[in-house]
Order: sequence, then C-alpha cells, then structure tokens
Amino acid sequence: MVYENSFRRKKTSIISSSTFKKLSNASEEVKKNPEAQGTGSNKSDSELWLEEFGSYVEVAPQIEFEGKLFVFTGLTKSHEAAKQVLANGGEYRSSISGKTDYLIVNPDNAGKTKIDAAIEQKKKGSSIKVIMLEDLVSVLEE
Repeated sequence: MVYENSFRRKKTSIISSSTFKKLSNASEEVKKNPEAQGTGSNKSDSELWLEEFGSYVEVAPQIEFEGKLFVFTGLTKSHEAAKQVLANGGEYRSSISGKTDYLIVNPDNAGKTKIDAAIEQKKKGSSIKVIMLEDLVSVLEE
C-alpha cells in the first residue's frame, strides 16, 4: 500500500511537471498578448449566454400553450416546466424548424445550436419567440 501511494505521487509529480511547463508557457503568452487572456471575468454561463443572445429574448412574454410547438434548450423533456407545457396543450419538438413557436432557454445549460437555429428562422421571417425558463415558470404559476 505504501509503495502504491508513493508510485501515485511520482506519477502525479511527472504529470504536474509537464502541466506546469505548459501553464508557464501559456502564462508567458498571455503576458505578451493581452488578447489571449479571454474575458478575464468570473461570469456564469448564464450571464455569458445572455450577453451573447439576450437581444433575441422576449421581455414579459405572452405565452400560449394549446397546439403550440415548443423546443427546449438547456433542459430536458422530463424537466417539470416542460411537463407543465405539455400538460397545458403545448407540443414538444426536439429541434427548431420554421413551425416552432417557442424556444425555451435555460441559460445555465444552453448550448448555441438551437438558439442559432432560432435566429436563422427569425431571419427567414419565422415568428419564433425565445423565452427564458424563469419567464415560462412565472407564466405557468399565474
């Protein structure tokens, strides 16, 4: 057991040494090139998502459910809000199309694929509405 632990330490120190060299080189690159620093912020995924796509989000949305097509990003069909949408007559779709009425977004877990598709559909004249999950929950609670 002692041998195994010391072996692990040696293995870890070899990896750490290699990683340290890479990080040192990266650190030097950042000093030389401020653009390599990234955002330098501690913003959450949600905040970063909103900065990039917030202009497409409906403010104080009016949401109809019966017969409307809903796509969700950042949450699954088994999420409670998605279940309530279905219970209120909404229809679940897994991807965006020209027929989609609403894209419901949980920005903590949302990727770019569905919002990009929604933006493309809007450019083509679609009336798809991008709704934040918290706004959907508020409407469902009314």
